[in-house]
Amino acid sequence: MARVVVMGAGLGGVACAYEMKKKLGKGHEVAMVGSSAYFEFTPSNPWIMVGWRTPPQTRVELAKPLASKDIRWIPQMVDAIDAPGSTLRAGERTEISGIAWDGGSGVARVEVSLDSGATWREAKLGRDMGRYSWRQWRHDFKPKSAGVTTVLARATARDGSTQSDKLVHNPAGYHHNVVQRADYHVA
Repeated sequence: MARVVVMGAGLGGVACAYEMKKKLGKGHEVAMVGSSAYFEFTPSNPWIMVGWRTPPQTRVELAKPLASKDIRWIPQMVDAIDAPGSTLRAGERTEISGIAWDGGSGVARVEVSLDSGATWREAKLGRDMGRYSWRQWRHDFKPKSAGVTTVLARATARDGSTQSDKLVHNPAGYHHNVVQRADYHVA
């Protein structure tokens, strides 16, 4: 059984959780984590500013729609990721993978670093499903020695924008546009 956790309940996160559940099916768990109990449709903000809508008119409570698709909902802010069960074997080739999305021009490439960002290697990309869609990526590597291996991943969009080293926080939770980091324990 696969367990997939989608962090971020914005437009990309909700679409990703729905698609992952549809592709994986009933035998697998998909969960989504978000900092608010609501999905807020950001393109409606100008309507709120000019008085055409009120904030409650542009929100959807996420619990019921996600439950109807058998997606577990976790309405909490994520401060850090600690994955001690992520153990790899030294000297054995392994594949890491993920999903990238951007602001709408399409994902051009994903790069992976195993040396804290000093060098970057291009990951293999999955099928391009067009603008405003997520794109799978994967990268093979062989951990050399026991200890902790830190893997960094960053995406670059077709418009040239690349994920930054520092998170720019915003209240709606959109644009979680920061280089992603995962620590793997190598035995």
